[in-house]
Amino acid sequence: MKRYWFFWLIVGLAIWFAFSQFAEIEKILRTVAGGRWQWVMLALLLEGVFYYFLIKLYQTAYLSVGIKEKFPHILSAVLGSNFVNALAPSAGTAGIALLADDAKLRGHSAARAAAAALLAWIFNYGAFLIFLLVGFIYLSILGRLQGYEIIAALIFTLITVLLCATLILANTRRTLLSRLL
Repeated sequence: MKRYWFFWLIVGLAIWFAFSQFAEIEKILRTVAGGRWQWVMLALLLEGVFYYFLIKLYQTAYLSVGIKEKFPHILSAVLGSNFVNALAPSAGTAGIALLADDAKLRGHSAARAAAAALLAWIFNYGAFLIFLLVGFIYLSILGRLQGYEIIAALIFTLITVLLCATLILANTRRTLLSRLL
């Protein structure tokens, strides 16, 4: 029982969230019910494809740090991580903590799991930066690119570069990283 306290905390938070957001959930269900079923099914299919590739990204990141896990387990861990990140105002670190704790419970290194999660984040952010660049080119051609959009993109790019630098320092210069932190 002592081992599952975090799980029950998450279940409790999920129930609280569902009840506190009942009006929003009801509004979403009404919108979906009023939609064309072909588009709703396409949206569900695309969401499934997105999560499939997200899980494969995490599975590859895990393999790159020496952790071998099966798809169904990574599926539940990553979905749990996304859920925790949606509830906890922690900029995604709660999800990494959940993945690290899960790895530790399964006999793997928590540090390796955290590095794998960071690696998956970096690739995810890097892929988004490609789409962002395409969008910026399009907006620039239309003459609708605003200064605040450029500043926000630069901040996002800086965060991505800092995450990359942290991962590189962790693998090459651990003492320097320890001093910086």
